[in-house]
Amino acid sequence: MKRIFNLVLIIVSILVIFAGCTNNAATPANENPPNNNELSGTLTTAGSTSVQPFSDLLKEAFEKHHANVTVNVQGGGSSAGGTAAISGAAGIGALSRELKSKELNSGLKPIVIAKDGIAIVTHESNSVNDLTIAQIASIFTGEVKSWKDLGGADKPINAINREASSGTRGAFKDIVLGKENDFESTLVTQGSTGAVKAAVKADPNAIGYISLASIDSTVKAVKVNGIEATIENIVSGSYPVSRPFNYATNGTPKGLAKEFIDFALSQEGQFLAETLGLIPVNKVTGTLTIAGSTSVQPLSDLLKEKFEKIHPNITVNVQGGGSSAGGTAALSGAADIGALSREMKGKELEDGLVPVVIAKDGIAIVVHKNNSIKQLTIEQISGIFTGEIKNWNELGGADKPINAINREASSGTRGAFKDIVLGKENDFDSSLVTQGSTGAVKAAVQNDENAIGYISLGSLDKNVKAVIVENAEATVANILKETYPVARPFNYATKGNAKGLAKWFIEFTLSDKGQELCEKAKVIAVK
Repeated sequence: MKRIFNLVLIIVSILVIFAGCTNNAATPANENPPNNNELSGTLTTAGSTSVQPFSDLLKEAFEKHHANVTVNVQGGGSSAGGTAAISGAAGIGALSRELKSKELNSGLKPIVIAKDGIAIVTHESNSVNDLTIAQIASIFTGEVKSWKDLGGADKPINAINREASSGTRGAFKDIVLGKENDFESTLVTQGSTGAVKAAVKADPNAIGYISLASIDSTVKAVKVNGIEATIENIVSGSYPVSRPFNYATNGTPKGLAKEFIDFALSQEGQFLAETLGLIPVNKVTGTLTIAGSTSVQPLSDLLKEKFEKIHPNITVNVQGGGSSAGGTAALSGAADIGALSREMKGKELEDGLVPVVIAKDGIAIVVHKNNSIKQLTIEQISGIFTGEIKNWNELGGADKPINAINREASSGTRGAFKDIVLGKENDFDSSLVTQGSTGAVKAAVQNDENAIGYISLGSLDKNVKAVIVENAEATVANILKETYPVARPFNYATKGNAKGLAKWFIEFTLSDKGQELCEKAKVIAVK
């Protein structure tokens, strides 16, 4: 018996050891274990059309994180959203106001996911720029009927209301009219934020109210009590017409509803709220560093300025150093994003850099303003920078030596210029003067009548002259037509696929708000 017992003990020990080895092989220490709790299923949010744009962004991002989840976003108004959540027709009700006692007593549990201001909007041509709460109330109760009573033209006021179930209407009534007053019954009613904007845009005598996040150039927001409708003024508490955005569930949120609400309150979710001009309930903070090409830097500076205005608690540091230095910084972790003004090199891609083209640029060939040369071919430019052509008289100019100015070896402008103009088979004349930035090249050319250099088209100014290349001027239009031959991409590159702040900044760069800055930076938008 003792022998049998010992034999069994040995066999059990071997099986335990084998099982342990098997588990280690399936889940190496340097890999994440498989997630057996990956989310799946369908979630419906319904309610306020003011909350809907935020819900749409959350849906898109959430579904990217959870491929097996489908989020359906529906409108209907705040009251309809609350009813849908109570009945089970929706997992989450979206309400753009405080919950009513009846809704709370029915079991709805609200969670504030963001805050918003309500803008009072008129036609852009309306001369009235400031109204008090009392004046706005008197318009919508029907006491004031003409703009002349408010310092404007002798024209009738056409006030536009929202439908009864609208959370924007409920919040507007609570804040502006109060419980003791009601809307004039004859007001024109519109069923959505977009419909109100369209009606106001089409009528010089109209006035309406919409979510601050929905403001655009089609309507004009008036001051209220002398205060502009801005995020800063809502945060400070000085703008008087503001409200919460609530997600409400029937009882304590569970399952997909809880996961979605948690995501809405996460840094990424609150970042998306700020993107829409909403006020986050959880502060979005962080620091992002972009390093690399000095040619990309003017665009990066503009993007930084606008990005920080939308996301005031995020700091973006923009540094130069050249394209190669930017790639190295991104790979080493010294920068979150490397800015490169050229195509990526094979080794950079092999090392793990992942580029995203954010814009396109031309490289202008620049000479002193007094230089008589107006046009060059690619072959002639190549001859200058390889040292084959030494005098301007060889090109039809004055009998003067050509002082060609190069960029430093790490420069993306230099890399792109070499690829396009010199080609792989040729190299720069080793005796060329080298400058370390776009600005330094411009200064050198400006101060030397015999100089020639190359700079980003976006950096071109009146201090130097761009020559025509292959019968095409260095203009954005010619680059878009692909007639100007010296052009290149602007890349943002990250180590691996972009994540977190780097991902959000690149997405912002490719958005309409980001791409519209390309024109200001004198580069070409890619979207």
